[in-house]
Amino acid sequence: MDNGAPWGDTTGSWTALELWLMRQGIRVGHSRPYHPQTQGKLERFHRSLKAELLQGRWFTHAAQLQEVFDAWLETYNLERPHEALSMAVPASRYQPSSRQYNGNPAAAEYDEGSWSGKWMSVEN
Repeated sequence: MDNGAPWGDTTGSWTALELWLMRQGIRVGHSRPYHPQTQGKLERFHRSLKAELLQGRWFTHAAQLQEVFDAWLETYNLERPHEALSMAVPASRYQPSSRQYNGNPAAAEYDEGSWSGKWMSVEN
């Protein structure tokens, strides 16, 4: 996960997103700080999104942006071949999770006197 807001917190506290993910049973890990190459696939997705959908365009309301984004995402996932996938489309590689989605996970419970902290490994 990226270290910028809202994904990371420099105070050592868990963010609302991290807590929600953990309640879903998802292990949260962060990328190396100040090293965008760690998130190369995501950075490439953002580059495509900006170049193909956002650059030079203005949207007057969120519904308009959502409509354009949905159409772009369908092309991106179902029609456009990706070099990193040997020219296959992402939908051909998608495997749904076998885990059940919980839309309302229980709040974390801690024993009195217990401590929970957040740690991050930083390499030079």
